[in-house]
Amino acid sequence: MEPAKFIRKWERKRAKGPFKHILLYCVAIPVGGLFGGLIGTALGHGDVHKFLSNSLFGVAILFIWGLGLGVFDWKRNEKKYKILIRLP
Repeated sequence: MEPAKFIRKWERKRAKGPFKHILLYCVAIPVGGLFGGLIGTALGHGDVHKFLSNSLFGVAILFIWGLGLGVFDWKRNEKKYKILIRLP
């Protein structure tokens, strides 16, 4: 992504705050994982899908994974944004 486009997009996301950004990851990843797990279970593919779709522990793992990715993504984008803003 070109720097000017990244700056515009990140400024819009940044204005909403880190809580919304991280919450999106915390919700999107578990929902996507559960949806994929349910489809995998319906198609009869493997026990991992059954574990993730039928287990509170599986949902917790996906939530924590989303939380970690959300925090990591926020910090990475903030660092990139600050570097790009300083460029002439």
